[in-house]
Amino acid sequence: MHLGQKKLAENFELEDLQILDGPPMRGAKTVVRSACAVLNVTGAAFVVFDDLASQAVLRESAGHLTFYADYPLAGSLASDLRAALAPIKVNDLTERSATLPERIASGAAGFMAAPVLAPDGRAAGMLAALERSPRLWTSKELAQLEDLAHLISQEIILRASFATLGIMARERSRFQI
Repeated sequence: MHLGQKKLAENFELEDLQILDGPPMRGAKTVVRSACAVLNVTGAAFVVFDDLASQAVLRESAGHLTFYADYPLAGSLASDLRAALAPIKVNDLTERSATLPERIASGAAGFMAAPVLAPDGRAAGMLAALERSPRLWTSKELAQLEDLAHLISQEIILRASFATLGIMARERSRFQI
């Protein structure tokens, strides 16, 4: 099996799609800024899950409160979100462990996040809304955050589609006379 055929048969890794690093994700940046405005929060961030480093990696952020550094997935809310493939909302992070990675990495007291999905349906990352003070999140706000996270998922799917088309074009040109 040729490398191109193998890549089409397998799932793309985030590195292949330049999600972990690479050029700015313009659509994601716009969505993160929109999350701040729509949810009226102090900060918002798009975080990607790096399996090799077992880290949550900040990719895009907006507002006055964000993650100051990448942080370990182990024992984090991001890890819970990833396992459940479901959003998480915590009205008051200060009531949780002081060693909670999201609290240490951001200083946030209010936290809500929705999964951002890869083309294969696994959680590639999350879109998080952050507040300096505890906040009672509403079901409407959670639904809005999920809708915004879906837009970033669509950008990732679009990148995978373009990568697939590129592989197919290279394969096709190999067999043309």
